[in-house]
Amino acid sequence: AEIAAAANVVRWLAEQENEAQILEVVANRSLALLPGETAVVYLLSPAGDELQARAVSGRHAERIQGMTI
Repeated sequence: AEIAAAANVVRWLAEQENEAQILEVVANRSLALLPGETAVVYLLSPAGDELQARAVSGRHAERIQGMTI
């Protein structure tokens, strides 16, 4: 089951056209495959001094999207 789920994620990633879509797939599929209420993909800011929430799925997504740490 895990191998089939991973294969589906790879297929979905290959179908995406830009970074934002890829990050959304990663967040959405992570939440679907792993226990939890929220999945967040953080990327390093251009200045390299912060992590930015670039894709969020699940509970409180609208509050977390764009946050920096």
